[in-house]
Amino acid sequence: MATLTLRPNAAGTYQEMGVFPSGSTHWGATSDQSDSSYLLANDILVRDFENFEDTSQTGTISSVTGYMRAKKLTSAQAGAAQIGWRIGGPADWYSVGKALTTNFADYSETRDVNPQTGLAWTWDDINALELGAMVSAFGRTQEGLYFSEFWIVVEYTVAVPQAFGDGLSWVVYAILTPIWVSLLKLIGFLRKLIMEVRI
Repeated sequence: MATLTLRPNAAGTYQEMGVFPSGSTHWGATSDQSDSSYLLANDILVRDFENFEDTSQTGTISSVTGYMRAKKLTSAQAGAAQIGWRIGGPADWYSVGKALTTNFADYSETRDVNPQTGLAWTWDDINALELGAMVSAFGRTQEGLYFSEFWIVVEYTVAVPQAFGDGLSWVVYAILTPIWVSLLKLIGFLRKLIMEVRI
């Protein structure tokens, strides 16, 4: 299996969280692979989704895993979030709630099929995919939840071009033909030798 990692490159449907540093784009703060920039949520049910870079990859997709990197600020208070998926709309799908700790950590959910269609993923689905998070638990005195990264990993089987199959046939032919010719020559030589022995 091969894998392809994609990161945010544009705003998604929901942009409900704050962002740090101030003035940053939400997708920029969650694609730079740094915990020093992040989204900040201060209430339950707040959502933030991002669009992802398109790909021209081909092959058969076996699964798609969505990731978020997040933490809560107040250890004694509830803080949880769900990974959210959106594939062209109009509905959204969410993972079970992920209980956060006070240290940044990676959380993930893997889907073997497109949740919107119930069918195997296509590359058009991947190009239409938005991913993000929704706050699912927020304690009364919780100071905030931070989200520093979103990304997706596509696991797929590489497509074998037809031309390669044709090329492979020619390679096999090129290897076997001289062997076959040599065998025919050997058989001819042995027949001739047998005839001479009989005479």
